[in-house]
Amino acid sequence: MIEENLVDNVSESPFHAGEQWFQERVGVREAMEHFGRRVIRDHLPDQHRAFYQKLPFLLLGYSDEDGWPWVSVVAGKPGFIRSPNDKTLEIAAPLMSGDPLRQALRKSLPVGGLGMEPQSRRRNRFSMDVSDLSESQLSLSVRQSFGNCPQYIQAHQVEYSPPTTGGSTEQLSSLDDDAVALIRRSDTFFVSSQTLEDDATSGGADVSHRGGKPGFVKVEEEGGAWKLTVPDYPGNNHFNTLGNFLVNPRAGLLFWDIESQDVLMLTGDVEILHEHEELAFFEGAERFWQFTLNKAVRLKGQLPLQGRLGEYSPNTLMTGDWESARLASKAHQLRHAYQSYRVVAKTQESDAVMSLYLKPENGSLPSFKAGQFITIKMPLLKDRSGRDVIRTYTVSSAPGEDGYRISVKRLRGENDENGIVSNYLHDVVTIGDRLDVKAPQGDFHWQDDSERSVVLLAAGIGITPMVSMLRHALREQLRVRRFQNITLVVTARHALDQVFRDEISSLQEAAQGYLRVCWCFTQPDASSVKGRDFQVEGRPNEALLQSLLPLADYDFYLCGPGMFMQDMHANLSALGVAAKRIFSESFGPSSIAPVAVASEHSSSMVAASAGVQLEDENGEPLFVLNWQAGDGNLLEFSESHGVMPPSGCRNGRCGSCRADLIDGDVVYDEGCQAPAEGGVLLCCTQPAVGGDLAIRLRPES
Repeated sequence: MIEENLVDNVSESPFHAGEQWFQERVGVREAMEHFGRRVIRDHLPDQHRAFYQKLPFLLLGYSDEDGWPWVSVVAGKPGFIRSPNDKTLEIAAPLMSGDPLRQALRKSLPVGGLGMEPQSRRRNRFSMDVSDLSESQLSLSVRQSFGNCPQYIQAHQVEYSPPTTGGSTEQLSSLDDDAVALIRRSDTFFVSSQTLEDDATSGGADVSHRGGKPGFVKVEEEGGAWKLTVPDYPGNNHFNTLGNFLVNPRAGLLFWDIESQDVLMLTGDVEILHEHEELAFFEGAERFWQFTLNKAVRLKGQLPLQGRLGEYSPNTLMTGDWESARLASKAHQLRHAYQSYRVVAKTQESDAVMSLYLKPENGSLPSFKAGQFITIKMPLLKDRSGRDVIRTYTVSSAPGEDGYRISVKRLRGENDENGIVSNYLHDVVTIGDRLDVKAPQGDFHWQDDSERSVVLLAAGIGITPMVSMLRHALREQLRVRRFQNITLVVTARHALDQVFRDEISSLQEAAQGYLRVCWCFTQPDASSVKGRDFQVEGRPNEALLQSLLPLADYDFYLCGPGMFMQDMHANLSALGVAAKRIFSESFGPSSIAPVAVASEHSSSMVAASAGVQLEDENGEPLFVLNWQAGDGNLLEFSESHGVMPPSGCRNGRCGSCRADLIDGDVVYDEGCQAPAEGGVLLCCTQPAVGGDLAIRLRPES
């Protein structure tokens, strides 16, 4: 059990054993101990005292005599909270008539508090004890006091407004339709938790805010019990709530409707879910926790607050909801099949580059990693076998956005097959047209688990994955508040070839000093001014890289034409950069330092000759023929004998020609490797020494 592994030596820490366990789990234990000793106080700072005294409401968390946690709201005209000294808060406001706090109040009762000003998205928290109480006033003495970050607080206007009628109180043993509807439409709720042991410093009661998009709390009846499943987003790393859950798995929840002045108060058991089938598809969630209802109280028309809905927090907009997670999970299951997408916009990025924005017709957008590519089938273009033309294009938008953006460079050659495709996308495809798209894939992508500084080296259309990476990295830095220094070095011929210049400039401004950009022009035009429009004339070389980058541990990402890639790889190697720190993708016929990769069956060399049995998708033989060196790859060999397997890019990227290897071994061409999903790619494999092959085609997706 988790509790058996809790940290023992907590006596002098501002964090108790459960909080420490979570901090250790996510790798922030030492940093949080130093931070906590500075910001968690045993008194109220003057700014907190002033803050509480101007609020129209306060959230209180506590447990009743049976140990069940609850959350209550007390409200009044600003000034109903006083702080006569830095150890005390005094609250002079009546409780709602059906509030469980009425029966729970007693001297020495541990109480957690949350003061929040939604319109400014400011909040502060405390852990206190009841030191005195009367019919008209409640006095609390401080255990701990600390500030909280504004993440996920919606900027709603909330004001004191006493109800005009007395309202009513309902005791509930289950949730009815009205309660379920309130939970499902809520973008805010409050949660109370408490330690079991009464530690004078780090123990006691707590109440916290939770925010998200409407629908971020899943509520359902399961086996006769009502359960709420809640995503846990990155926060302040205190882990007050989850740490309390570890040592005392109970919670109190409060949902409110500030328009109808209704309050729904729940108490029950809690389980932390570190693994869940939908966790990977719920944007922003690091884990879930599940609440099982014990009992509930509904106070209708009793909330002495009213308000107006305002803007969502920027952090909230970077999170998901359960319906989106369900659709993303469904899309993931279909990631190997083509899905219908509509072109919803087109934007000219430069003289030669056009961006197309694509959205799925069924609403399901598969997740991806920044830097990956999608595979597109264009039904109005046919290849030499009469099938729809297939191409792969890097996604230049970032994960978490509501569609895919691809940015296509126009190739001018009239007889060039690639030129035909790029001109088709530029000139023929228009808004509203449909394209068939396979979910993103590819091994070249941003490494989310790395905390090293990053250098992005791009040339030409190789900027597309880099823009996706930049958008993703800066979004993640804001979301999780962990910042990396990024240097982007872009090579272009001249100003007319600068793709995404304005977008990159906006990203640099938003990065607040964490992003440096260096433009290199190989053929600067007369109107371009060095130092203003570009920084370096010529390609980046070893000397430039050394001047830009002080001695440090970097991750390097390379993308561009073959010669550029070879040069950059050589420069980095000369500077002593380890190969494992270089991630690359080529946009040309060459790749960096190619290495032949065999399938998982064998690492043997290419055979001089081998028998090849090709079966259709049902296992019926199509031919049994002898392959000899010089017959080309298995796709070309099949086509030369009248069998046309599904195919697309013909360079190992799109996966369209993937088949099942029933027997035998293959060797991959240089620069290609076996697909992670299994099978064998016909377009870049040949039979290996050691025996004959049996291959079964797959149906075309």
